[in-house]
Amino acid sequence: MGRRLPIVLVFSILLVTQESRAEDGDVPHAWQQLDTEHFVFHYHKKSINRVEPLALAVEDELDRVLEVVGLADIDPVEVRVARNVHEMASVKPGQPPPPWATGLAMRDSRIILLSLTSSDDATPTPAMDVLVHEIVHMVEWDATAGHPTPLWFSEGLAIHLSGESTWVRRKVLADAALRGRLLPISMLSSRYPGDGHQVNVAYAQSADLVGFLEKEYGPGLLAHVMQQVGEGAEFESTLESRAGLSMAQIESRWRDSLDVWYRWVPSLTGGATLWVVIAVILMAVYFRRRQQARSVHTRWEREEAEQRAKLEEWMWQHWDPSSIPRPSDDRSSIDHDGNTYTLH
Repeated sequence: MGRRLPIVLVFSILLVTQESRAEDGDVPHAWQQLDTEHFVFHYHKKSINRVEPLALAVEDELDRVLEVVGLADIDPVEVRVARNVHEMASVKPGQPPPPWATGLAMRDSRIILLSLTSSDDATPTPAMDVLVHEIVHMVEWDATAGHPTPLWFSEGLAIHLSGESTWVRRKVLADAALRGRLLPISMLSSRYPGDGHQVNVAYAQSADLVGFLEKEYGPGLLAHVMQQVGEGAEFESTLESRAGLSMAQIESRWRDSLDVWYRWVPSLTGGATLWVVIAVILMAVYFRRRQQARSVHTRWEREEAEQRAKLEEWMWQHWDPSSIPRPSDDRSSIDHDGNTYTLH
């Protein structure tokens, strides 16, 4: 990898002032095009400020994904960048996407759909994260030659490599672990729960489990499993063979890793210990800021003394007593009839 072709901006020449409409599912004729080595971006001209940063970074992101997945290259991908979910639906071939979706990978046709705003048309989407998420789905499809993998692995891999909402997912995962509401991994192989909160837990578990596999068994594990699946092997047996453990044992070790991170939280939140810790932290912050303030004032006093010394030295070097105005010596006065007059 590492090959880069110059990014080329291809602007449509508009022969009419009104934007011409395309058939449903096609890119409007007035949309513009921006090409990179592996991606062809189509977008409305008003979105150029959002699209250009994506195009500048996308090849490096692709390199990172390919390294994890174990592929050397992929075929070109078209990225249709819509201003909102309604426009995204209009440029999607076939059935419209779910109304809440802001990204979609159409792997057979090698098209990625991306909306720059959420379903409320007011909140900008994290476009780079969503784009990388869909790229991961496309790359995984290539690596496995279209053979299926469990939903938890496919979604977990995309979320893990895109870095979407990392802190939010950790909070959701911590809450589920502390309350004993983690979902069995076997439940997440083909579908996610319909409940909104459980869906968030499912996504958080999937991403964390994939990260755990990569960290625990080495970065080559993910690439090895996908390669074997691409050659016709069954996913779970391949994973178990590489890890040397059953799927149940893998899940148990993953849950144990969560306990290491989260078992201290109940002891803090269950009593006065939490407030002691908070008080200690606040005191530490107070004294640190106080020390920083003293350091700043000391520095200011030192700098002021240095400037004053420099000014005094300059004055002694350049001061000329004769330059001070004095009363003129040629003035004189006379007294006449009891009055004093000054002669000029």
